[in-house]
Amino acid sequence: MRTLLVIILSLLSLTALAQSKTVKTKNITRNRDIYVEKYSALASDTSVKHGTYKLLYKGKVIETGDYKKGERIGPWTFYNLKDEVEFIYDYDKNLPFQIMPHYGSVYSAKQFPSLFLGSPLIPYHFIARSTYYPVKESGNKRDCKVVLALEINANGRMTGYHLETSSRDDFNRVVLDAASRIPKHWRWVPAREGGRNIPSNYRITLIFEAVD
Repeated sequence: MRTLLVIILSLLSLTALAQSKTVKTKNITRNRDIYVEKYSALASDTSVKHGTYKLLYKGKVIETGDYKKGERIGPWTFYNLKDEVEFIYDYDKNLPFQIMPHYGSVYSAKQFPSLFLGSPLIPYHFIARSTYYPVKESGNKRDCKVVLALEINANGRMTGYHLETSSRDDFNRVVLDAASRIPKHWRWVPAREGGRNIPSNYRITLIFEAVD
């Protein structure tokens, strides 16, 4: 009888301990410019994300994963607007996998191009929204294409940029000006070749369309 009582008291103690370790969270929805964040945060401090996180653009999920007390953990999935997986990044191993399967190329953890650590919509939207059609006279309108190459070193830092495909000077200037304002805190996954990080270019293609 005494043994049974000890076992019951031990179980009650373990249950109380487990309940004391339960982290209380609160669901948050927040507008972030053109995006919407939906996530769990600590009830005691809602500035600290804890639990499932989703970033949406026009109602579509473009990023999703988990936080643990403000730190990203485990696999995070990044999508494009076609609901296709761009890649999955494992924050525990600091490696991407399932990289751009819709492109037809077979990438592995040992070989892949440079990646923005997030949905590719974010750098594209930043550049696209920071540019404009530089028309001085109404008769100058015409379509053009500019390819911006962001230079990413072997440590995943953006060290510079240049135009891989250029157009008229006025179009080139607005794209280069937008590139100069890319946030310094953005993170990149350096390209890999043969299992080693290498410097490479991350390309953003911009099409300027003339509209009468």
